[in-house]
Amino acid sequence: MMEAIYRSALAYLLLSSLLLIVGCSDGGSAPNAEVIFLDPNPEITGDFNRPAGIYLLGVRNSTNEIRDYPFVDGYVYRTGWGMLETAKDIYDFSSLDEFIEALDTIEQKLTLVVFSQRVPDYLLADDSVMVYETPNQNGTGDFYLTAVPWDETALARYKIFMGKLGDYEVMSLESGTKVALRDHPVISIIGVQIMGLGGLRDPLVLISAQQSYTREKFTDASLESLQIAVDEFHNKFIHMAFFGISDGDDNPELDGHVVANINERFNSGLQPKVGVFAENLACDTPGTGGNDYLFSMQDTTFTMFQMLQAWQDPFKNAERTDICNSATNGPDIAMEYGFNNFNARYFEVYPVDIDFEGYWDALQGWHDFLEGTSVLNE
Repeated sequence: MMEAIYRSALAYLLLSSLLLIVGCSDGGSAPNAEVIFLDPNPEITGDFNRPAGIYLLGVRNSTNEIRDYPFVDGYVYRTGWGMLETAKDIYDFSSLDEFIEALDTIEQKLTLVVFSQRVPDYLLADDSVMVYETPNQNGTGDFYLTAVPWDETALARYKIFMGKLGDYEVMSLESGTKVALRDHPVISIIGVQIMGLGGLRDPLVLISAQQSYTREKFTDASLESLQIAVDEFHNKFIHMAFFGISDGDDNPELDGHVVANINERFNSGLQPKVGVFAENLACDTPGTGGNDYLFSMQDTTFTMFQMLQAWQDPFKNAERTDICNSATNGPDIAMEYGFNNFNARYFEVYPVDIDFEGYWDALQGWHDFLEGTSVLNE
């Protein structure tokens, strides 16, 4: 297995060298992948820093989940805007302290994911804020109220919130003093969303159904949400989930239009600023059709994956993982698929799989391999 991976890595490095000479690429897409990238075409050819490593995906946001295994590079802490700003101008970021300090002592990194599709309650109570009803994206079937992404009041408050988050100071062993989160060496990656929407996804086409919707307003608001995160955490890797989204106008499609604008603003320099993220990595998924941007953007920016579910304890669709599950295989086959087809170097794995000793040799091999392919600590 690892020999095949090393051959793929060598091929990629040779290809990258050629790209620097000829200045073009076919993107390394999987067979039959539909390339939907739109102009303007960024000048990046794949030769840039990418986040890399195996990160334990926090399920309970408990420090008891942290594992000091030699193949684990970090921990994924997921929280929400409303959980950190409990009332207007009332912030509580203290829950981050123990995670950062615990990871610091074992020289691991933190991926901080801040969900912003749900706005704090005080904004919902503000009659001037434009709201809409949207489904819970975890598939439970329930709906909730949140602000439309282009609401100026909500966007202004989101900017203030992200600024306060960046300002928050936590002790750093490296400096021996407290350091603001935006500069803290333990924090490697920030996962962000479009305020009031989440990832670039709207399966029920509810966004464009809003009376105040225009494509221009939605695009500008999407860029503003990302700009806020990039400005506040300019020296961290930033990622957002990319899926399909439509407004009924196919000239061009809405998602292609937004992605082209994201690439023009954030990913047209020597180092891309906004990466692509998806949470459905399995034996042979994602494929084409639902995550085409993962194919088309792999030489434009970095691609990052979360496992679809745990191999040792799948919570749904067990058949999606059973085909590559064995006493020694599981997430490593998915990681091989992600690396070979999307040039991904960063993988979030569920705790139960991290703890399964049958996977340890493969995970250690992946850790050692990934450590040599990219930048783990920037």
